[in-house]
Amino acid sequence: MSTNLKVTAFKSDTLTYKIVSDTTLTAVVNTDVTTGSGILHSFDVDNQHGANTTYLKISLTAANPVVGTTVPDIQIRVGPSTAIRVVVPGGVAFTKLSFWQTDSPTTAGTTASGSPVIVSMVTT
Repeated sequence: MSTNLKVTAFKSDTLTYKIVSDTTLTAVVNTDVTTGSGILHSFDVDNQHGANTTYLKISLTAANPVVGTTVPDIQIRVGPSTAIRVVVPGGVAFTKLSFWQTDSPTTAGTTASGSPVIVSMVTT
């Protein structure tokens, strides 16, 4: 798990959500980052300092995903020097939210894209 992984929970009468952030995501899995089930509402991927294409891979159910073996439930391609935001209307349910990045769109890819990627997610 990344040493730069941060999870912050906000709870009030009207809003209950968590922001998950990793400022140096590599090909190491951040496993079950919210420590339980929830809904993924959006995520941002910042590859603006990267010279290579990266693939953000997200697992919604695997107990202990393994880079190079686990088939991701969601995979997003992010080109070099690019940042994107994905908003999921209505959200997507997860039982265990885990994520990593590689330089390959194949499941078997195990190499990071060269530069760490910044990822932020909003969940409830």
